[in-house]
Amino acid sequence: MSIESEYNKWKYFKFNVASLCIITLFFSLIISQKVTVADEQQWKPVPEANYAEVLDLIALRAKANYEEISTWQGRMNIREDIHYYGNNAAERSHGVYPDSIARDSQHICRAGRTVAEFAVDMRNDKLYSSVEPNGQYRAVDLDYNIPTDRYRGRPARTRTILTPESYMWYLTDGKFHSESQKGPAGKMVFIESPQNENVKGFVRDPREFFNSGGEHRKLWDTLLQIRSRINDRINERVAGYPHIQITSLNTENGTKYRILTTWKGAEHYAIKYIRCLLEVDEAVGFNATRTETTNANGMKTDSAEYTYEKFGEIYLPKTVKKEVWNSKGEPTFTSEITITTTGLNEPLPEDTFSIKNLGVEEDTLVTDNIKKAEFRFSKGELVPIAEPNNPQH
Repeated sequence: MSIESEYNKWKYFKFNVASLCIITLFFSLIISQKVTVADEQQWKPVPEANYAEVLDLIALRAKANYEEISTWQGRMNIREDIHYYGNNAAERSHGVYPDSIARDSQHICRAGRTVAEFAVDMRNDKLYSSVEPNGQYRAVDLDYNIPTDRYRGRPARTRTILTPESYMWYLTDGKFHSESQKGPAGKMVFIESPQNENVKGFVRDPREFFNSGGEHRKLWDTLLQIRSRINDRINERVAGYPHIQITSLNTENGTKYRILTTWKGAEHYAIKYIRCLLEVDEAVGFNATRTETTNANGMKTDSAEYTYEKFGEIYLPKTVKKEVWNSKGEPTFTSEITITTTGLNEPLPEDTFSIKNLGVEEDTLVTDNIKKAEFRFSKGELVPIAEPNNPQH
């Protein structure tokens, strides 16, 4: 057989293989597209007469799952990016660059990476949280694709304890001056009222991952609120949309539900209405797997996706992804959190929610803003500090 003949056979073989690959890819795309469309078409409207039953079912099952948790311990790996645009970005670029390359940036992203450990006593509403930096905070000028220095440096390590009686936080890298005590700056513990929301910025509370009902509310609380006036809501229209629509999808692992509600905006806001989508899945204990809010222009304003891990008969969050957009459709906040559960419904050490568990160094100053007093941490106890004009003997 001639070399030319062999070469022609090889060309023919290559042509047919390439053609087969292209044809396979083409039909794969068609099939994929059809599957996606078919999946959407399989979502069927739930009869309005069954709305109340569906809402009751989801609320009951999701709440029952949550109430099976008595104690929960674990770790969170957290990635959070905050985006600044226009004047906000320009203001943050001032002082960042040397005068020789001064810029007015239009898009800066501040990226944070942290690791948090937690222990929760669900029955008694107590939380221990420890947050450690995982690498450096950094800001990136996305107009010029270069890092900036303004937000570099390690964020403070914090340990917090939150109970119904108090909020205690310890900045282990912090350096504070006491208002009443003279001397060098040092680490301090602060005790605040748990009602003071302004001081809870260091708390990493895993219970928040069950707040998929919007406005930091539990899923079942929101559903039961909708359920309370279900007949009125079925007949109500907001901007021409039904106030509530429920669809379902049957899968091999159970039923999924989508609950779409439309809410009228407050009169003093420019927002005419918003549409809120909530997707729950029987396969994960009727917990939320997706939430999404869109404005009157059809633009997404925020979204979240949840996955879960099963422990016995209890479902706990495994990953949480969130995004927030501005009115121009630009992302302003994105986060990805992975939760590793290390203990569930196990007895917690006695000192878990005590100041002893914060790792406070001996002789650290403790400022109690509830009692309006200062103490020194000594040998595991809080020792009152005498006022200058009223020394203790």
